[in-house]
Amino acid sequence: MGWLQKIKSHDEGSLRDISLILFLATCILFFRGIPVPEPPTSEELTETAFGHLLINNVYAAWNLYIQAYKLDPGNMAALRGLAVSSCLREKPEDAFYCYRILASRNNQKIESADLMDVGILFEKQKRFSEAEEFYKFALTVLPDLYAANYRLAKAQFEQGRVEQAISTLETLLPRMPEGFEKQQAQGGIIFMRDILQKKKNK
Repeated sequence: MGWLQKIKSHDEGSLRDISLILFLATCILFFRGIPVPEPPTSEELTETAFGHLLINNVYAAWNLYIQAYKLDPGNMAALRGLAVSSCLREKPEDAFYCYRILASRNNQKIESADLMDVGILFEKQKRFSEAEEFYKFALTVLPDLYAANYRLAKAQFEQGRVEQAISTLETLLPRMPEGFEKQQAQGGIIFMRDILQKKKNK
């Protein structure tokens, strides 16, 4: 279940509780003649959420980012924070959803490290099919993200599609500059070809 659905189900209860408390507090202040403070704006909620994120209070940050984004769906900082906090909560599918929206906004830059974190989390959870889908998406956002190509091949390999994984890396090699990443890709090809050869020899 994604974060949008959670707003409508599990978290709806906690948000209702918070709303009720705020309502009762407002009533008390009103009847006592005390000025009622204005509710926080989407931007203020986003800033508060970021503060929670800095001290690793991830769940509080995630909840505040949701509230901020609900108030203003155009608040891309809230959506970006929601993606990061979803990943920290080990909910890569929610982060993926957020990055899809960010990618649809032409002026929104997405950091390569953020994308890789989501894909690796899918792999960590052994959700290799989803990891593959995510890395393909990541490459539409950042075509020269060589690490995503390598991890895409790894996801294909983990699903038993060894020849396709080799093809993915062979297509990548000519575009890669000399360095560790290229050597890693070449090593991956040798390793997988060796596996195929052993299968043929059986």
